[in-house]
Amino acid sequence: MRFRITTAHVTILILITAGYLSLTNLDLTYFWDDEAFVGIMAKNFLNTGELTAWDGRNLAAYVNGNELTNDLISINPPLDNLVAAVSFWIFGATTWAGRFPFVLFGLASIIVFSLLLRQHTEKDPWLWFYVLGSYAYSLGFLMNVRQCRYYALALFFSLLTLFLYHQCLRRKKVLYYILLAVSSGFLFYSNFLLAFAFLCSLILLHLLFYRNQLQQNDWFKVGLAIAIFALLTAPYAYYIRIWAHPDYSGIGGISLILQNFWYQNALGRLPWPVVPALVYFMIRSRRTGDQKIRLILQWVVLSASNVLVISLLSNYSGFFVEHYLILSLPFLAGLTGICIRYLHQRNSIIAIAVFIAILTTNIMSAAPLGSKIPYSQRPGIHDLRNRNPYEWQFEWRLPAYLHEIYNKYPTAEESVARFLDRYASQDDLVYSPTPSRLISLMFYKGEKIKICCLLENGTPLPRDKLANLKAPLFYEENFPNWLIVYGYFPAAKAMLHYFSRPHQEGEVTTRYYYRHVSTPNIFWYYSHRPELAVHRFGPHAEFDSSKGEAVYIFQRFPKAGDESH
Repeated sequence: MRFRITTAHVTILILITAGYLSLTNLDLTYFWDDEAFVGIMAKNFLNTGELTAWDGRNLAAYVNGNELTNDLISINPPLDNLVAAVSFWIFGATTWAGRFPFVLFGLASIIVFSLLLRQHTEKDPWLWFYVLGSYAYSLGFLMNVRQCRYYALALFFSLLTLFLYHQCLRRKKVLYYILLAVSSGFLFYSNFLLAFAFLCSLILLHLLFYRNQLQQNDWFKVGLAIAIFALLTAPYAYYIRIWAHPDYSGIGGISLILQNFWYQNALGRLPWPVVPALVYFMIRSRRTGDQKIRLILQWVVLSASNVLVISLLSNYSGFFVEHYLILSLPFLAGLTGICIRYLHQRNSIIAIAVFIAILTTNIMSAAPLGSKIPYSQRPGIHDLRNRNPYEWQFEWRLPAYLHEIYNKYPTAEESVARFLDRYASQDDLVYSPTPSRLISLMFYKGEKIKICCLLENGTPLPRDKLANLKAPLFYEENFPNWLIVYGYFPAAKAMLHYFSRPHQEGEVTTRYYYRHVSTPNIFWYYSHRPELAVHRFGPHAEFDSSKGEAVYIFQRFPKAGDESH
């Protein structure tokens, strides 16, 4: 009997291979700051039963406390903290345990995506392979689901919400409307901004394609779903004053919107040749009743409206917006996969070659007419704060990722943590002019050191509450034992001068000075972040420590003297 490959076989194959690629050496690098914040909140939840930023020794306070309530509770979406807490409870508070559950949610999103395909297309194994493969083997998927952050949660619950929406339209059962509301609630608690953008996209999808499918007796179920969603989310949204969240930075202009659309090509999520190819294939197939045409149009609406809403609500651009646009990834990858399937019907060898080229290189994203690509802002450019895009250059993608996960990847976070573990004394105070970098140290070495000076006098947090903590919180009142400078820049020199100022200790006027004691042989930037714009597939070695491109550690000494830096 001849063995026949089915869509189930393809899904299982992709799940196994994507799982292997996602889970291999999961603790290769230390948490970067946002991951570490999730880890800290998870540990604090296990210890206190609250999502508090205070662990008894250190306060994880971003942006002068503006992301905390007066009770020191984080205003960020809590679901990733709770997921990490469950994993820490089972496996212990480690880097691997922090990232592991998010990989599982990422892999589960592949299953949900396959169910969406089943709802809308014929059971075509090649279509499944190209669509699911374009999603699961993309760097956008592999690198983001390995993070102890909301990315995998948002992918999973957005796809699940879409799947349940279609089930509501098809089955008309109250249960599906309830599940739709619950899934949307989980998406909300994954990321507020992404949830709003995706639900806006879903409403637009309904108005354009399904507005006539709800009967009069269905509106009660719709109202029930809305009521459940509101009950799940509104009290929390009011408590944290969601309308004042710092992620919502204003209205983006037309140039930002266009840049973010073009950015999808640069990331390889939708290489620009796919667009005219899809248009051509749709025109050729319009008379055959090909059901993929309707799916293409729906995925265009979902992905384009998602990019548009995110661009309108946030002024972030470049790599800062990359993770906010992650919910467009499945649909853009799906469009790419459908395009390759059309090509496969004409020439299977060329189709497979194009599929491999898209996954392994950035050749298909080469900008036409010599245009510049926004994401080509690599940490290899020494002046990371004032870099400009440069011309497209060939890059390996999946092979570079494989090289990364099978080789050592020392980071600035790890190097500084090891240094302090060796040389710092118990309860030494540590500070950096880039305070976000201290969050990782807080996660890994918070039981030994104390992170100081994260707040300034203008903080909105109540002073009486902070005073009760008896912690070195204020920049104006404390003098760290160690100053960690990630990339020497003018603000770092000003900080050294500030902490060397004369001051009163009791009845004595004294001053400290800070001596440069170490320069770990490591590049200063956290180039292991998942955004392709800044990610390096291995430690960045081409830097010059004499030009401020390394990490510089200064130690406090008890009397004035010449600064050496």
